Amino acid sequence: LDLDVLHWLRASTPAKPNSAHPANAVVIAIDEATYATEPFAGMPTVMWTPQLARVMDAVLDGGAAVAGWDMVLPVAVGGTVADRRYDQPLLRSLARSRRDGRIVLGAAYGDNPILPHRIFNFAVGGAKNIRSLNLHTDVDGIVRGVPLFVDVEKDGDFTKQPGFALELTARAIAAEASSEGVTASLGDFIIPGGASNVLTLNFDDRPGAVPIYSFGDLFHCAEQGNVAYFKKNFAGKTVIMGAVLDLQDRRLASNRFIVSPDAVGAPEPCISTPQTTAG
Repeated sequence: LDLDVLHWLRASTPAKPNSAHPANAVVIAIDEATYATEPFAGMPTVMWTPQLARVMDAVLDGGAAVAGWDMVLPVAVGGTVADRRYDQPLLRSLARSRRDGRIVLGAAYGDNPILPHRIFNFAVGGAKNIRSLNLHTDVDGIVRGVPLFVDVEKDGDFTKQPGFALELTARAIAAEASSEGVTASLGDFIIPGGASNVLTLNFDDRPGAVPIYSFGDLFHCAEQGNVAYFKKNFAGKTVIMGAVLDLQDRRLASNRFIVSPDAVGAPEPCISTPQTTAG
């Protein structure tokens, strides 16, 4: 509770401008605005693979350092619809990580693991490009940290694997994460091998400190061929893509006492319409 209050106290002080410290990470949010715009309105999310590929390719072509999927792709529809090649655009996009390792897919481990579908697993290059999205939850149900490493079971044996956050950070600085421990620069912090396995979350609560882009807006931006927008906003960045919905995909964390609208400080959208403006 003390930690939660400290986050609130810091956020209550006058905000400092963030222009001097551009964010190293950005978020692509599959948000309410995305679900309200075409072609996503009324389309089951499992059918979004061509659109996911379109945005992912534009982000990588724009020079993103690494792109992490804070979501799991457990279903492929290519084998259930008339067009057997329906998922091919996404498979080709994921296959780019075989060459440069810039895509990390998410998985949820536990008694009943939720893993990417086997064709997405194969396309991205297998387990080396799939990392755990598991969080560290305290006894009161609040998330205050992320595990640096997780134990992954395979054929009865457990091995330590870098967590999602550490993997993205290590790749972003061209470091190699290993189960023995890494020395990875995380902003102003150094995490030496053998340190605590849980990294305490430290939120940057300045408005717009971590830019959030609406997936729907980026899809239409890519369709219009606006290469400059992607280069301007994603070059050299760690990109995290996932669902951000009010009624789900939300976890209480140590910043739970900080209340502010999501749109505060949001970057300028590529296509400025009511349907694609992040809200």
